[in-house]
Amino acid sequence: MAQRDITNTKTHDEIVAAGGSCDIVLCDLANREDASKVVDRALAIVGRLDILVNNGGMLQRADTVDVKAEEWDYVSQIPYALLTSQVMNVNLNSLFVICQAAGRHFIPRKAGNIINIASLNSYIGGSRVVSYSAAKGAVATVTKALSNEWSRHNIRVNAIAPGSIATDM
Repeated sequence: MAQRDITNTKTHDEIVAAGGSCDIVLCDLANREDASKVVDRALAIVGRLDILVNNGGMLQRADTVDVKAEEWDYVSQIPYALLTSQVMNVNLNSLFVICQAAGRHFIPRKAGNIINIASLNSYIGGSRVVSYSAAKGAVATVTKALSNEWSRHNIRVNAIAPGSIATDM
């Protein structure tokens, strides 16, 4: 699996060059413990959170009949080799714990915005990407549930569902 290039700060540099401010908070989304702390780390840097964009995602192609139960299930300490389990952790489990942490910040303030990145596969499935399609389908449903629950606190929770995007990952 390709590792994230943490030396690539092009977007950060463009934002700063345009007069904005930007900070980078590193997080291993395959690790629930790390994901649960990302909001606190961001708050320590900027002091206040107004918007959360959950844009983490990965997939692994495999024939569905070859996916093992232990690769599908969430396991708290995931062996690196269980990539399908990592797909569920990166795409769904980390999104949930990050939304939960943001909600704890937004609810008392009665304000906040969350944008979750689902996928076209949330609605149409995909070929040989069963865990990705399931996780992104769950992202769409979690988004609806959070929107229903948190709208009374003036927190907007929405998702966008793009099709395939070529990335270096």
